[in-house]
Amino acid sequence: MRPPSRELKRVILEAQLPLLVFAGLSLLGAPVLRLAFEYQVAELQSITASHDEREALSRLVTLVGAVFNAIAVCAVILGASGALLSYRGFKVIDTRIRRAADVATTALTGGVIILEDEHEVIDDSIGRLETDLRSVASALAERDAALQDEAFRQRFDSTIQRAMTMAETETEVYELTRRAMQQASSHRNCELLMADASDAHLRLATSSEPGERPECPAATPADCFAVRRGQSTRFENADALDACPKLQSRTHPADASLCIPIPVMGKAVGVMHTVGDPHKPLCESEVLALESLARHLGARIGMIRALESTKLQAETDALTGLLNRRSLEERFRQMLAPGSTISVVVCDLDHFKRLNDTYGHETGDRALRLFAQVLRRTVRPSDIVARYGGEEFVVVLGDAGPSQAIIALERIRSALDEAIAGGGGVHFTSSFGVAAYPLHGVNLDELIQSADKALYIAKKNGRNRIEVAGNVVNDAQLVIDADSVPEGSSAPNTDVVSSPV
Repeated sequence: MRPPSRELKRVILEAQLPLLVFAGLSLLGAPVLRLAFEYQVAELQSITASHDEREALSRLVTLVGAVFNAIAVCAVILGASGALLSYRGFKVIDTRIRRAADVATTALTGGVIILEDEHEVIDDSIGRLETDLRSVASALAERDAALQDEAFRQRFDSTIQRAMTMAETETEVYELTRRAMQQASSHRNCELLMADASDAHLRLATSSEPGERPECPAATPADCFAVRRGQSTRFENADALDACPKLQSRTHPADASLCIPIPVMGKAVGVMHTVGDPHKPLCESEVLALESLARHLGARIGMIRALESTKLQAETDALTGLLNRRSLEERFRQMLAPGSTISVVVCDLDHFKRLNDTYGHETGDRALRLFAQVLRRTVRPSDIVARYGGEEFVVVLGDAGPSQAIIALERIRSALDEAIAGGGGVHFTSSFGVAAYPLHGVNLDELIQSADKALYIAKKNGRNRIEVAGNVVNDAQLVIDADSVPEGSSAPNTDVVSSPV
């Protein structure tokens, strides 16, 4: 059992003080009262001996009254001391009960409980009640903190999920990630490293503080221990034997670090790296928030890449990587504008069937891919190159009339010869038919029909040549700078302008 507290000792001493005073006075006054009583008795005896009965009776009454007065004074002192002792005991009990009630009230309202010195808690029923209430209050405080952390995580998780659904590109996702890292861990530096297209190198995607980023030296996903492990990894001390060795090689080493892998479509292709003051370790809510951010970030990046891949497959030809027929029509509508000058070219490989039959379809596919690469590499980025079907291709040249188109196609023919010679493959040639907007048609179908007719003329005239639809073209519209046209092209002088080999 614990000894009585200092407070209880003080209360008992204050209550016993009147009794101690009374006892002292009694010890001092007892001889005096005794002498007075003996003197009165002697006087009473002498009076009785003198047969003065009236005076003896008066002295006896006085003596009895003094005795009763002394008894009354003692009773008053004893009653006052008992009342004071009872009042002080009540105050102590009341104070302790109020303190226990305050603990319970604070626990219910979620306030901060200040625990007193353990020696101030008396080991009795009230003391045990107070101790139990403090234990319950501490448990409630821990539970409340856990509930608040979970509520924060759920709010942050739902907010990030809604925000990520509004990000349509990876750039928007990375900007959102930067802001989210600042909110999730405001007093720490965070950075996001993502693998490039080859998955062979890690590149900085974003950081919470661009000027003070952690600068993780991991060069590839395989260099990161958290990526290899496939789960979040925390290092509380960089000097520990089991700490990541890359913590020591940074420009600004830190004693604490958290690394969270970024899964994209089931594969970890990035890492979220967080560092901070080792004296302020990451709380569980921060870790959960950053892990939630990493999870939603990876899911959104995977969705965007899947959509882009699906869109690319829907818009491009699988063999050559060029735009397909449907994408060609959409891009042409975007290019078309009143007052614009556009040339549409239809071209194909000469004797392609013979090439397939002689060398096989694999050689034919390689020829198609090579021709597509030459087309895409030779024209301007703003021009449109598409595979129209089979061995037939369509090139749309913006801000170019037939004369400019012939110059561009001559460059393509020269580049094709160089590519075939450099690659050591089977030699083949191509023919081109050109139609101009709005001279030969006002929409894509009409222009392709006109260019296809010109291509037919090129085939008929010997192949490996350029023909321009000329049924509505006069010589003034097809004036070509002789110095700018490569050798092998000629100025038009018939209804169908041709450019022989």
